[in-house]
Amino acid sequence: MGGYILPLRDEYVTDDRPPHAICHPCKEDGRLSVLTETEYRYVCPSCQYTAGKKPSPRFNRRRGGRVVHPGLS
Repeated sequence: MGGYILPLRDEYVTDDRPPHAICHPCKEDGRLSVLTETEYRYVCPSCQYTAGKKPSPRFNRRRGGRVVHPGLS
C-alpha cells in the first residue's frame, strides 16, 4: 500500500520480544518508535507517520481527487 516499516525478523521474536515494527523515519532520526498496528495501516505515535497495509473496504478508489464509495460509481 505504501510506506516503509521495519518489522522484527521472525528469528528474533521471543516471549520477551513479541512481533512488532518500528517507524522508519524515527529510526533515521535515531529513535526507536514502535508502530501502532490496525487492520489497514501502521501509525507512529511519535511522528504520526502512516504506512498502509491494505485498502480499506469503505473507500477503495479515487476519481478526480474525490473518494468514491464502492457500488456508488
